[in-house]
Amino acid sequence: ACREKDEASTASTECSSRLAAKRMEQELCQEKNRATAADFFAAVPETHQFHLPLLNIFMRKLNRSRKRTGNDGNSSEGEDTEDEDDAEDDDDDGSNEYETEFDDSCPSGCEVTLYDQVVELREKRLDQEDCLSEIQRSIEDAQRAHERHVQRNKQISRDVI
Repeated sequence: ACREKDEASTASTECSSRLAAKRMEQELCQEKNRATAADFFAAVPETHQFHLPLLNIFMRKLNRSRKRTGNDGNSSEGEDTEDEDDAEDDDDDGSNEYETEFDDSCPSGCEVTLYDQVVELREKRLDQEDCLSEIQRSIEDAQRAHERHVQRNKQISRDVI
């Protein structure tokens, strides 16, 4: 019984350590997200004549595959799939109708290099959001595992008494 309690305690401690590491990873990812947004606003200040259309392009959510096979970005699974049916995407923000008619091309009169930079920043933002979602799922899994270990510890303590 003592060995079981020690094992459960060790597992709980390891789980807590993983949870703390994932939370740090989450904070780093959120910081990268803030930096990407700052890069956008540095490239396209609010006073820029194309700020609003470029902001809409930057903030647009694309239908993308959930999993990437590698970090090199060459996998076809991570490519944008804009031609998928937006009605299948259950976004709570109600922007599906807007997105289906959204013009994602370079605004007339806007520098193509600036537009390309905004599209690259959007891709970076979407990658970071995917990473953040994955980290959040890992945190939730670790929290559930930690709670199971705590409950197991309590049960072992009750059984010993």
